[in-house]
Amino acid sequence: MSLDTLSLSEKRVARLVAQGESNSDIAEMLKISTTTVKNHLRSCVEKMEIKQGGSSRVRLARKIWEEAPE
Repeated sequence: MSLDTLSLSEKRVARLVAQGESNSDIAEMLKISTTTVKNHLRSCVEKMEIKQGGSSRVRLARKIWEEAPE
């Protein structure tokens, strides 16, 4: 799957993860709760068919940089 499957909010969160931001920093930047950040990340991982587990955040970041290296 690609970035096109993600909502605008999910893309914003995923890009910030790819830049190395923490969930709490992302929540503060986007004016959303950390629970919402976690929900967006979970959705991103599912939609982009990334294996879930301890390093799913790293795999998501890698996929984001591969598809949109901006």
